[in-house]
Amino acid sequence: MMRILLIAYEFPPISSAQSLRWAKLAGELSDQGHDVTVLTTNFRVVNKLTPDLKAELTVIRTCPGIFMSLTNRIQARFFSAKRRDVPDGILVQSKPMFIRLYRRLRGILNQVVFPDLRTEWYPFARVAIGHLLRSGYKPDLVVGSHEPAIDIELAIHASRSFGAPSIADLGDPIDTVYSPKWRRRLDRLYEASLIRRVDGITVTIEEARQVLSNRHKAKIDKFAVVPQGFDRCAAPEPRSTIAFNRACLNIVFTGTLYEKFRYPRFFLKKLREQSEVRLWIIGNLVGEFPEIENSESISFLGTLQYSAVREIQMMADVLLSVANKQSEQIPGKIFEYFGAQRPILHVSFGGDDPTAAMIHKYKRGWMVRDADRDCTEVLGDIKARWRSNSLEELLDLDSALLSEFSWARRAEQFIDFAKKVKKKDASGASAFE
Repeated sequence: MMRILLIAYEFPPISSAQSLRWAKLAGELSDQGHDVTVLTTNFRVVNKLTPDLKAELTVIRTCPGIFMSLTNRIQARFFSAKRRDVPDGILVQSKPMFIRLYRRLRGILNQVVFPDLRTEWYPFARVAIGHLLRSGYKPDLVVGSHEPAIDIELAIHASRSFGAPSIADLGDPIDTVYSPKWRRRLDRLYEASLIRRVDGITVTIEEARQVLSNRHKAKIDKFAVVPQGFDRCAAPEPRSTIAFNRACLNIVFTGTLYEKFRYPRFFLKKLREQSEVRLWIIGNLVGEFPEIENSESISFLGTLQYSAVREIQMMADVLLSVANKQSEQIPGKIFEYFGAQRPILHVSFGGDDPTAAMIHKYKRGWMVRDADRDCTEVLGDIKARWRSNSLEELLDLDSALLSEFSWARRAEQFIDFAKKVKKKDASGASAFE
């Protein structure tokens, strides 16, 4: 049994990829007999979208900082949940003027505060770490969940305070394509500093492991790949949470589209021109997407509850995956798509694409480049397959991968690496140096 202190600014009820990752990993670690304490923020939410946490987890919640706490309280007090046009009345959050103003102001402050505004959590989290230290709590391992980067800084502080090894879980690199251009060099220097000061690093994809090792001349075995995963879900009832029109080919995208680096512009344009095709987008849109507005063939539902999203994935005709323009990152939703056991249509932007390689390797669907002609042809081909009830032909959608890609397996992979870090640290040397 290992006693683990997880420092995660983003943790349920916050709904984000990193929040979901550690909600699932922490739950599985607890189920496997490990003692997990989570230091996180005390955000309030209008709608609870994330799954329930394991009762065995110890969760310590602290103020996220003055700005974030104030704006969160205003939002929770004055903005109520709003029903969208879905049969079950799934609750989603409205996006009023306050939200737009908040995002603009936060964007400005992120340019000023390094590495970003969430650094204001640091003093409040430090106080909580001090209380743990004085209580006699002694972890075997401290984990910092990125992003934000302040989690790793706090993990380094806690590691030194408790005399325990530290692991940085880099969901994304710190220096990446969406970092402000003026700050890229500073981000890279800071990334190097954090990698040097922790005892081990976990990443979600082999390409990130190679990039970070080469970029900072760090030993490759200081890094371990612990990808995203998915739940074992019961088959849904013979209906969907949303009103699919079965006279159409229903394509579902779940996740976040980013104007800067995850934007299938040509695909969306061509889909609008198709008859008998309906695209449902569930999640978030970051930026401007004119192809989605006022479209009869594209429906944007916003954010839905996690359980509803998983049900919709399993009821779709085809699941839409969109690549990142950077090869060192992979959208975590692809593993949920594998678990849903539905055909996948993956849109890429050329170059190395690890998601496309996975889909091809495991025969889970089709790949298309985001270009006018390519998108027209693949949509036509998929429509023809759908009309002839042959969507799943030549694909391998059975459950053979469920164990290997499950969150339970991811927790085992994490502990295997944590034991190596702990063993190395116990020898008196910095791990992997």
